[in-house]
Amino acid sequence: MSDAQPLAHAFAKRHAERTAEVLESLDPDAIAGFITSLPLDGDADVLELMAPRTLAEALALLSEADATHWLRRITPQAAAGALRYLADAQRGALLTAMPRARQLQITLILRQPLLTVGAWMDTRVEAVRENAAIADVLKHLTNNDVSVPVTFVVDEGRHLIGTVDLAKLVTAAPDTPLTALMIKNPPRLRANVAIETALQHGAWEEHDALPVVDSHDKLVGVIRFAALRRGHSGALTARDPGHEFGSFMDVANLCYIGLAGAMNVSIARQKSTPRESQEDLP
Repeated sequence: MSDAQPLAHAFAKRHAERTAEVLESLDPDAIAGFITSLPLDGDADVLELMAPRTLAEALALLSEADATHWLRRITPQAAAGALRYLADAQRGALLTAMPRARQLQITLILRQPLLTVGAWMDTRVEAVRENAAIADVLKHLTNNDVSVPVTFVVDEGRHLIGTVDLAKLVTAAPDTPLTALMIKNPPRLRANVAIETALQHGAWEEHDALPVVDSHDKLVGVIRFAALRRGHSGALTARDPGHEFGSFMDVANLCYIGLAGAMNVSIARQKSTPRESQEDLP
């Protein structure tokens, strides 16, 4: 490692967006060299902020092990965005090298038509049941990554019924019913809605992230406004490998547990319900 690399890594960690802009002005070999120099447990924010095509060109120059490692470190939506630009054989090899749950997370995104919300959503979404105890919800969220400042509330069929601000959860009395904190019928986007249409949704005036549901109103992901805009700018030139993975419903119908696990829709259930506790997702 050169003397300058620790400084470059420190700058990248503090100024991820600016670093991404600088990297995008370099050739793929230089970007690949920078990625290779990163500590394996380093921050992947810079890679997530890079244009998908640029990231893909750099990843294509890395070893399969290194490319797989960083694709696992970034969000599924960022990974899917980059994978769209890779050659079929390389994309397939990288997906195969990933754990099954991660494969499904990314495949669900890749399968969505390119100009729709589903192609750019984040499938790592946390959800809880409306009858969950606040203490259990907080414990659950503490043990899982939370990408947005709200918790989504679903029914037994994973239909979206409300949202709860994390700030309200943290400050509420332990015996407060979750429904007392919940905003019912929150704004949402369907996965099959065109990006241009979604960008015009009035809810963006008050929210920077919205839940994504399928045609049956089941929660399948979340999308930030910034990700939607990046998707809009990048979708016109990205390759669409969706046909290689079968339809979304083909994947969904494999089994409920497999799909829910792939999307990381973790349901916080009351311990007093034995049947439900047996169905807890990994």
